[in-house]
Parts: sequence; structure tokens; C-alpha cells
Amino acid sequence: MKKNNLYLYLFSVILTVAFVQYSKIYFIENIFFIIGESFIAGLIIISFLLTGFRILDIFKISSISFMEKNIFSFGIGAGFYMLIMFFLGIFGLYNSIVIFLIIFVPIIIGYKDLFLIAKSVIEKLSKVFFYNWNYFTFTLFIVAIIFSSITFLASFAPPTYYDSLVYHLALPSLYKNAGKIFFIPFNLYSHFPQNMEMLFLIGLFLGGNVMPNVISF
Repeated sequence: MKKNNLYLYLFSVILTVAFVQYSKIYFIENIFFIIGESFIAGLIIISFLLTGFRILDIFKISSISFMEKNIFSFGIGAGFYMLIMFFLGIFGLYNSIVIFLIIFVPIIIGYKDLFLIAKSVIEKLSKVFFYNWNYFTFTLFIVAIIFSSITFLASFAPPTYYDSLVYHLALPSLYKNAGKIFFIPFNLYSHFPQNMEMLFLIGLFLGGNVMPNVISF
């Protein structure tokens, strides 16, 4: 137990130092921006997950583990929202109220499933923190956390890549402003399947321009 406490203490110190260094580089309002965008992105992901849970229950798919159900639920839920956003765009129903409803209604309806998922996550995290660490596995864990944190923070940087500026974010922005999906003759990429772009569109409605990056993370 003392050994685990030492590892937890070192882990806490590393995260604290990383937070302090980040705060020195960026203004404190950026921290609140990150918290807000992360919260909204989390709600979007939860909505995908709960929708997938409900679809699996409708088809009575139960011969899988709880972890497998979470994975499949997320993929199925995300695919479902891609189709929903596509048809909303075809019928010209893009507006903030509609997007808000399709994201938050599943969360309200599926609150029981949400509690089950939260309980499972807490149990898994407790096993991680009280795992019988050795120096090698603890080092790998810290390295994974550091690089994951760097990638997460990098997702809040303004989009600058060609793909993002030309179609990954440009096309959803045009659809959002128009309130529908429409023909864009000057952009070849608008004729490609736009599954992730449909999810990015949800982020643009509920968050800022970096929200699609956070969802991708």
C-alpha cells in the first residue's frame, strides 16, 4: 500500500507541475475555455454512447461484455448521428435548438445507462490507481499520460492544416451558416462522403471552431 501511495504521489506531482507550466504559458481564461469545450465535447460523446446503448437494446444484442458494449455503442451511436445530421441538412433543419435537442434528449432519457457506465468507469479507475505497480509499468503509464495530455491540449489550437481549412471544417461551416446541405460547385471535396464532417457540424453548433478537434481527440 505504501508503494502505491508513493506512485500516486509522484503522479499527482507530475500533473500539478504540468498544469502550472501550462498556466504560465497561457492565460487563465484559456483554462476556462478548455474546461468548457471539454465539458461540451464530453456531453456529445456521452450522447453517442447512450444512443448506441439504446440501439443495441432494441436489437436485443446482449452476448457481449460490458466493455465491448461500450465500444460498439459508441461506434453505432456516432454512425447514427452522422445519418441524422445528413438528413437534417437535406431537409434544411440545421439550427441550434434542433442540434441541442438531439444531443441532450438521449442523455436525459438514458440516465440509467449513464449511471451504469459511470459506475463501471469508477471501478476501472480504482483498479488502475491501486494496481500493484512496478517501475517499468508505472513509467509507461506516466509517458502515456504525458503524451495523451499534450495531444489533448494541442487539440485546442486553432485549425491551420490545409484539409481542415478547405473541407473538414470549411464545408460544415458553410452548411451551418446556410442552415442546410447544399451544392457547392467550387469545392470538389463537397461531393465526397462526409461522415466525420457531420459530427464536426455538431461541434460547431454547440461549441467553437476548435470543438471538432476536441471531438476527434
